[in-house]
Amino acid sequence: MKKPKRKNHAGRQLLASLVLVGLATGIFIYSSYQHRDLRAGKPFVPKEELPLATQLTPAQMKEDLATFEKQLAQVHPATAGGFSDETKAALEQAKKSVKSPKKVSEFTTILNQVAATLQDGHTAAVRLSDRQIPAQLRYIEDKLYVKNYSPPQPVQPAENGEGSENEEEAEPATDEEDGGESAAADGGQLQPGDELVSIGGVPISRITGRLKVITPTETGRSDSGTVKNSGLFYRACENDLLRESTLYAAGVDTSSGTVAVAVQRGGLQVTCTAPLADPAAPSFSYTIESGVCQLVLPYCDSGKEAASFLKEAFGAIKQQKVHTLVVDLRQNGGSGSDMTALLMPYIDVDNVKQFSNTVTRYSDLAAAQLGYRLTTGSALTDIGLQKNERQSDLLFTGQVYCLIDEGVYGTANDLAIALHDSGAAKLVGSDTAAASTGYGAPVSGQLKNSGICYRISHQKITRFADSDAAALTPDIAVKITPQELASQSDSHLQAVWEDVKKQK
Repeated sequence: MKKPKRKNHAGRQLLASLVLVGLATGIFIYSSYQHRDLRAGKPFVPKEELPLATQLTPAQMKEDLATFEKQLAQVHPATAGGFSDETKAALEQAKKSVKSPKKVSEFTTILNQVAATLQDGHTAAVRLSDRQIPAQLRYIEDKLYVKNYSPPQPVQPAENGEGSENEEEAEPATDEEDGGESAAADGGQLQPGDELVSIGGVPISRITGRLKVITPTETGRSDSGTVKNSGLFYRACENDLLRESTLYAAGVDTSSGTVAVAVQRGGLQVTCTAPLADPAAPSFSYTIESGVCQLVLPYCDSGKEAASFLKEAFGAIKQQKVHTLVVDLRQNGGSGSDMTALLMPYIDVDNVKQFSNTVTRYSDLAAAQLGYRLTTGSALTDIGLQKNERQSDLLFTGQVYCLIDEGVYGTANDLAIALHDSGAAKLVGSDTAAASTGYGAPVSGQLKNSGICYRISHQKITRFADSDAAALTPDIAVKITPQELASQSDSHLQAVWEDVKKQK
């Protein structure tokens, strides 16, 4: 018998934006506490962002670029010994690019081309107030498909009541790039399994091409040093491509608040009209069926609501005699909080094996936000094995699986590492987007003239086991197909069921 339970996450629009954009993916987990004054830190509070179409002068961009360069040099662990040749070249190109007026959208791209050279998905210029097409995508063999579509009811208007904040039209696509939408039939709403062809007349290849130049190859360098598509690029295609800021930068006119989306469906090309809406806040949920519990964690949170949800879920797990737990982290980008300390006490392991050490870099920016007493230098903190404080009443002693994919990043990746490396769970799915040993715990800022927000990692975190691995890889590999999306089946769960049968 299927028994769904759901705990809604009552978040404001800003919180939803932070979750989906991933402003704080990767939390400050471990630190040199002897150098901290917790009362002195002040959280970053952004001011209102400028419309994407706002024109910036060369002088304004020159000043903001200098600020961004200074913060990268002072905050990020990778720049402690100076900028790499790749970063230096990107900065020189950026300084040339800002010699002529640019829109906020264009300047954001310039900043991200610089940030991408640090090969760290946490470090970037970000857009906090970003509408998007309300759909989920999956990247399969160099094509993008719709996983699901959930239009808001009713469609939410822009804050100014006149459609998009970006009243100036974006650069139109050429006749050759119109994706054939003018001749397409009405396709109604987007449907699972639809293959994206173009948005607003702009080919999908053009939009993904723009994403590629601003996405770090954190896990995408082969042994020969050749850059290939990385998990972060796949994650960007699946999570960032439908955002208004991405579409506008690629030349899509978003001023009406709706866009035309051309798709391949059943061998025909049809056009759907989709709204741009504020992102919906995700929620935790669980489902129990035939002794198997699927615990769906679409974001990470370490607060009271998450603690209450887990207590409720594991209470039901005990009551219904669940023998198999499936922790579903697919498309979880982290969202700023580490759930490891909340979840692991319910799992029957003696010790939590996650990270061996962290290197914390001190700076004015980190000191202001996190209360460090030091503003220069670095500190190494050993972590090692952490004793697991088991929940005596609701401890789960059965088989555990953890579902992962290229959408898993930040603290979600940290949680998957803890489950796997502690010997608690089998990983099912595909490689995650994050490097096993990488950067995190970003601090944030906002540029004076452009109003562009940014985040910069200030820690390097080393995985306890297999620290040289490029990414977290599954024990049971699963490849999804367009047919699976169209039929709304789930190959990840099917793989779990098959493995459970083998254990009997």
